Amino acid sequence: TKVGWKTIIGLVIMYFMTFSTGQESVQRYFAAKNERTAVLGSIICGIIMALFAFVPAILGLVALAEFPRIEANNAVA
Repeated sequence: TKVGWKTIIGLVIMYFMTFSTGQESVQRYFAAKNERTAVLGSIICGIIMALFAFVPAILGLVALAEFPRIEANNAVA
């Protein structure tokens, strides 16, 4: 498919914006002992979630580099 950079950037921003609004995150904000702890926890959570977002993409790129003729459906299987 021909997805432009604007669409990709928009989807990434939308993905990262959902980290701080989920019930599990909001519950931790209210349970934090102070504001600094809540902010620090939010930042650390965002970094960890970003790793989970990019690991499948990196695995797909490795599969493409190792097996150039592989079908897209088999790259992550």
